[in-house]
Amino acid sequence: MTKQTSKGISFYGLLAIVFITLKLCKVINWSWILVLTPIWIPAAISLFSFIIFAYKFTKGSTSGRQRPFPPERPIVN
Repeated sequence: MTKQTSKGISFYGLLAIVFITLKLCKVINWSWILVLTPIWIPAAISLFSFIIFAYKFTKGSTSGRQRPFPPERPIVN
């Protein structure tokens, strides 16, 4: 079997090109922030996912609390 890789433009890239073309041809009167949304939204999602992963990775399974050693025993009167 041969490994197939995509070498074309993504959906978001194509959408960004369409929006930029429409903006430069003055078909739409949007701000540049909205025109470039197809570029920065996936980047923001990737950055947010990385931050969540890094936070969970650094916290580990103890969730920030350390267990006492030796284990505490209840006081019986």
